[in-house]
Amino acid sequence: MKFCIQTGWYLIKSIMLELSKSMYDGFYGLNHADADYHRYGRGRVGPPEKKETKFDPYIYKIKQWHTAGIYLVIEINYPTAKHYEGNKVLVYEGVEIEDLSKQRAIDPHFSESKEFPSPIARFEPTNQGWVNALKFVSMLHSERLELSY
Repeated sequence: MKFCIQTGWYLIKSIMLELSKSMYDGFYGLNHADADYHRYGRGRVGPPEKKETKFDPYIYKIKQWHTAGIYLVIEINYPTAKHYEGNKVLVYEGVEIEDLSKQRAIDPHFSESKEFPSPIARFEPTNQGWVNALKFVSMLHSERLELSY
């Protein structure tokens, strides 16, 4: 008899626990902000925030490159960048791949920095973006040759 009472009490407790969980999830009319208040503690709504990593131009890997005259197209990966898995397609003018790869940092952003060369163009880091970048430098190179005559 004692075993049945304890088992019954355990069953009632587990049902009450499930009901209280569903109540916090908005089942009984509480909104999700109230549920989050109870779920994550007093004064904090939502799960703990993830720590955002900052973009670091010092951490990179050059995946491929192509030159056309004075123009350089590179595909580069920045593990700390968020979009497109950190891949970028950049076009530089008057920069050699050897000089660029010897730098401690390659900043993909447009700037007038004296420390880092700035790209003259950026393309979407996809196969089509790579093809478009190659077409772009091919066009610039051919126009440069035509102007020199």
